[in-house]
Amino acid sequence: MEFTFDRPRYDMTGFFVNMNITQLSSFPKLLTGESVQGTGPYSFKAWTPGAGYTLARNPNWHMSGSEGGPYLDEIQVKEFADEAAAANAFEAGELDIAFRLPGAEAKRFRERVKTAPRIGGLILGMVVRNPLLADRRVRQALFLAVDKKRIAEELGEGFYGATSQLWPEYSLAYDRALDVPSYDPARAKELLREAGFSQSRPLDIEYSQRSQQNVTVVKENFEAVGVKTNLVLVDTTPLVAKLRSRQVTDFYASGTNLGDPIPSSALQGNTNISIPNIAYQENAELADVLAKIGTADPLSTGAKELYRRFNRVWMEDPWVIPLEPSGALDVLSAKVQGFDEYFVQPLQGPNFGRIWLKA
Repeated sequence: MEFTFDRPRYDMTGFFVNMNITQLSSFPKLLTGESVQGTGPYSFKAWTPGAGYTLARNPNWHMSGSEGGPYLDEIQVKEFADEAAAANAFEAGELDIAFRLPGAEAKRFRERVKTAPRIGGLILGMVVRNPLLADRRVRQALFLAVDKKRIAEELGEGFYGATSQLWPEYSLAYDRALDVPSYDPARAKELLREAGFSQSRPLDIEYSQRSQQNVTVVKENFEAVGVKTNLVLVDTTPLVAKLRSRQVTDFYASGTNLGDPIPSSALQGNTNISIPNIAYQENAELADVLAKIGTADPLSTGAKELYRRFNRVWMEDPWVIPLEPSGALDVLSAKVQGFDEYFVQPLQGPNFGRIWLKA
């Protein structure tokens, strides 16, 4: 296939990685949820809402010649109300693989955990147009007030280290110097004094249940430097709608993904970063970087300078605070073989065409 573009678009590889390919013949049924068929090693067989679904071996998989599989006759996927229930089912021997467990649940199976390269993480967004957060010194102070090491070690159970950036190690924009906690409450207090910070009301931190432990630590950290907050729990669906419509007024906890190896793909379309973004950050240098990064050869000297500029804005005029870095924590039974090969980010999924079970 040959594609013609209006200009050099180096990030198209990321676009194609993210684009799911389905079958033309079954597409109408996909729209109604009756059948979900793609081009992978297993095909959709049956679905029980709220309980799970079943996949069957695809005898016509186009990559069997190079990958060797698929080796399994069938895959039964079970859904659970929460991660603790999934972990308990794995412990009871009901599952061969428990996908995407949080550190708190994965820790009891530490020797069986497959840790994928990180893809981003949980963040705390700061709404820049809020008068109390408009001064970059205030946001710098809040960035320094959060104990990222405590979050990574206590909440994340040390599966991923504390960091001040969201770029993973394999990203072209990764800066080793930013893989530090950047925790300095004394400097945070000093910056707040310099900015003349005062508040007549507590600032709201809006979050979903998944972020409960993280925002509890953030609240403690902020109050330790003199910033009062309220924790506002919002159901996931309404919170997502609120974030998409940019209606948050103070702080919000959310996940974000910078795992695409091509930084322009990771930045453009990222609702926490691209302009307009949820936090209303419209820094002129950020805008210039975003305007240029999509047309720069990712390996060029010019692109590397754009990465440096972005990382500088990230720290000097922050609007996002990294909390808990994340990647997939998948727990495997001793029977699971061939799980080691991960696809290129940002899919971060195992190649089921290679997975088999040892008797």
